[in-house]
Amino acid sequence: MKFRSFYYFSIKVAIIFKSFTMIVFGETTLQISEATSLEPNTFFICELNHSPLSYNRYNIFHGKHAILDSLNGKMTYVALSDKQDKSLFISNIQPSIKNTYANIDYGFLSLDGQYNKILSLISPYDRSVPKIVMMNEKFMLLQPENQTFSVYDFNGSKLIKSSLSDNSSWSHEQTIMHFEWNKSQYLIGMVGSEYHNRESNTKLYKLNSNYHPIDLFSLPISLPIHNSISEEGICAIIGINKTSSSSPVKLILSILDLKNLGEHNTLIIPENPKHIIWNQENLLLINRKNITSVQTINQELKHQNYDNPFTPIQSIIINQSIFILGCDSIDISVKGPNYINSVLLEYDGSHFIRHSIEKGIFDTIALVPSQNKNDFYIQSGLYVRTISIKDSNDK
Repeated sequence: MKFRSFYYFSIKVAIIFKSFTMIVFGETTLQISEATSLEPNTFFICELNHSPLSYNRYNIFHGKHAILDSLNGKMTYVALSDKQDKSLFISNIQPSIKNTYANIDYGFLSLDGQYNKILSLISPYDRSVPKIVMMNEKFMLLQPENQTFSVYDFNGSKLIKSSLSDNSSWSHEQTIMHFEWNKSQYLIGMVGSEYHNRESNTKLYKLNSNYHPIDLFSLPISLPIHNSISEEGICAIIGINKTSSSSPVKLILSILDLKNLGEHNTLIIPENPKHIIWNQENLLLINRKNITSVQTINQELKHQNYDNPFTPIQSIIINQSIFILGCDSIDISVKGPNYINSVLLEYDGSHFIRHSIEKGIFDTIALVPSQNKNDFYIQSGLYVRTISIKDSNDK
């Protein structure tokens, strides 16, 4: 399994290519750059000083130059930090000790290859790597199995370690999710691991200025799966509702207004989407065969099927249009998934426009945001292209 899917990337710089292919549709101009090549088996992070940054489990490359060869472990997360020196924030797992526990190191790497470890934590052997959330000169570690979180500054000093639940049970089936809105941090957590016995097993928390969790709202969801927050502060959470071990599973969509928690709606949806994203007041569910639009005013569901065979992977909203990265199909091999042809679907609310990005079979397809709000990147195996979206009326 590709470890990219477990982590989120903090991208802080924009990429500029000299040559573009321009495609005009209606009032939108889409520019696709020439491809830039990466080192084999690496994941694109961002572009810096006109060269791509990429990494694999053991190396970090700036262009073709390896700025880090090995830390005697496996890197699980690399992101450009908020520090002025544009250093990289890294998490690195050291080998486990007799299958009992492993050390996870956190630190910063300068572009000239100088590594500064700021924190080392012990992790039980059967526990997942904590999820990392980058904040303003701080980082948060989320541990879903026991519903705990910690916040550290960039010196490695712990500011808080807290639990979202009084239940001390530990389970791989528990989840914990984070989002930010209006410069505040929010967490979605679970009351307990026996989720099939609780109808309202999900809670929404807001972290105060000292990062202590404040219980805001209980949701009729046993196990949360997806969440998304709109610019206006409307939070959507999708999860499983199961009142007992023998009761049928229902997929629940809960929508609540963070400005007025009394405004709360719940409805049943027909399938579990690949992911969800807001486009102004409409919530879009990106499904395997279609897009479902949920209007928050009347809760009406509108479905629109893809025009051709298409497997969605990631999406982004630019200028009120949604761009969905996917592929024609996926083949599963002993080494993992193989993606057949990278494809970008553009959706304006009523029509799909299909853009072919790269032909071939790839072990990695990913959409990476840019600091420029009208740009994003697409990695297809060894190749990275920048996609620029412009309003045709702009001069």
